[in-house]
Amino acid sequence: MFYLPPINVKRHDGVTIIELMVIIAIAAIMVTASGYTFITSGQNQQGQQIAAQLAASLRYARSQAFLLGVGVSVCPAASTALTSCSTGATAWNNGWIVFVDFNNDGVINTSGGTDSILQVSPMGGKNPNITASIAGAFASYASFSTTGLPVANRQLDVAIIPTGCTGDYGRRVYVTASGRVTITNVSCP
Repeated sequence: MFYLPPINVKRHDGVTIIELMVIIAIAAIMVTASGYTFITSGQNQQGQQIAAQLAASLRYARSQAFLLGVGVSVCPAASTALTSCSTGATAWNNGWIVFVDFNNDGVINTSGGTDSILQVSPMGGKNPNITASIAGAFASYASFSTTGLPVANRQLDVAIIPTGCTGDYGRRVYVTASGRVTITNVSCP
């Protein structure tokens, strides 16, 4: 039979203070880097979510105009109460309102019971930078006729740039002359 003598090996029951400091430093760097990425990712995703919500409201308004046989508009809310429209290009930051708009004036006329609110979309405390382009054929609100087409000069072009976004994660929601709602990427500042 073959016999091997026991080998004396020193056993370490833990780590040295230097090894522990290196591990903590590496972990701190990883947490810091991932935290920044997580925050930036959330801000970038916010633009996508808001654009999808606005596009859905515009599509809803278009379908309701066709189904109800009356004009339907989407306007920026004058305040977070979501009861009246604003004419400002940056008022979209409060949210928006979809409403029956018999005269397509972008104003909720509740006296006489003519116009009625169909849907409200609050921003829920988000801090985006939403602005509407009102140059040329664009308006500060969108209005659809009974055919589902935008009323003359009531197309909408809205840029959604969340505060702190990076890259091309801004969004542009655009209503074409045929009433189609599209979302495209735009660069963040």
